[in-house]
Amino acid sequence: MHKVLYIEDNIVNIQLVQYMLRKSDFSVIHAMDGQTGLELAEQIKPDVIVIDYHMPGMNGLEVVEKIKSNPDLANIPLIALTADTLPETYRACKQAGFNAYLNKPLSRGLFLDTLNKLVVKPMMIE
Repeated sequence: MHKVLYIEDNIVNIQLVQYMLRKSDFSVIHAMDGQTGLELAEQIKPDVIVIDYHMPGMNGLEVVEKIKSNPDLANIPLIALTADTLPETYRACKQAGFNAYLNKPLSRGLFLDTLNKLVVKPMMIE
């Protein structure tokens, strides 16, 4: 079972992702804010981290900056998940170091495909 850390401040979105992944090889651990997400990432060392772009307090880009500066977390794949479809947001996420960028509303098929490409397939190559 692969561990997905989902950092998201909206409980409905958390429940949706949990529902989407209920019959998959991915288990979801969630954090309601960036600081809690960073602490959980340190503790559980997830296989992938999904991060909401817009959150109060520490936004998604700030979370990624802290993850990338931590040698224990820097190589974990990161997925940006946002309702923001502006090209500038996409560029900022790419520049920050996200491995993938997905828009809300989230497609289950695209989400699973992205998770598999980032987590399952790389592990098979090693």
